[in-house]
Amino acid sequence: MKHWKISYSVKRMDEIKEKELILEAANIDDALAKAHKAVATMELPDSKAGDMFVIWDVGIMEDDVF
Repeated sequence: MKHWKISYSVKRMDEIKEKELILEAANIDDALAKAHKAVATMELPDSKAGDMFVIWDVGIMEDDVF
């Protein structure tokens, strides 16, 4: 498992905030899937029309990518 830094933006009621989270995943595909689920659950549990998020960066944190 590797550590991944996820950068994303949340738009809620026309206010945009940039945020980050760190998670563990085996590969970038798994990291993106976990990030999507985590951000949706944390940031928009009771979303209203116009509320949204965008994941704009997924980066591995370890030096050894293998």
